[in-house]
Amino acid sequence: NGGHTTIVESYEGIEAAVITLNDGVVDLTSFDDGINGSSGSGSQSMSSESGVLVTINGGTLVMDASGDGLDSNGSLVMNDGTVIVFGPTNNGNGAIDYNGTFELKGGTLLAVGSSGMAEQASTSTQNTVLINFSGVAAGETVSIIDESGNIIVSVVAPKTFSSIVYSGTNLVNGDYILVSGGTTDATYTNNVSTMGNISSYTSIGTFSISQTITSFGSQSAQPGGT
Repeated sequence: NGGHTTIVESYEGIEAAVITLNDGVVDLTSFDDGINGSSGSGSQSMSSESGVLVTINGGTLVMDASGDGLDSNGSLVMNDGTVIVFGPTNNGNGAIDYNGTFELKGGTLLAVGSSGMAEQASTSTQNTVLINFSGVAAGETVSIIDESGNIIVSVVAPKTFSSIVYSGTNLVNGDYILVSGGTTDATYTNNVSTMGNISSYTSIGTFSISQTITSFGSQSAQPGGT
């Protein structure tokens, strides 16, 4: 409900059948999953576990996960708040993973990781985009910008990634460019910025947003699994 929780080292950061974040700040590092909604049964089934739910109503959640990042063996609901996921580098896991549904109703979501099992929301009331691309190395800057160079979201990669999911109120219908590098006046918090301008960048690709859920690029594996 509040406060500042820091998990400096863990196998899985927070695991329970029902997890609800209402407010406060959670900053976690995990060897496996960051947030894991699980009944604890140990089942490897890809079907949704009854009664398992991860809900984010507010606050700030930042995670560095080597396994799945935001993971539920049941369903996910995000109503508000800020979620930043620095997810896996291997294609056997995803920055976002769920077996049921992921209802995105508000807030700001950024999830980067490998592209092999990348997932985004199943339903959304605000624009969200998933882009799989050739990838960047740790230390590189990757940004989604509009045609005038204004930042929609920009992230300084703490490790390699080839997939980015973003959703926020500033992602309106229109044309965008995924870029790397460049000169920017942006200020970064938790390696992320949603304001500023970038010039002298390298274009990775262009895309357009015309509906709430949009995906670009290809996967090397099927999403799902626990």
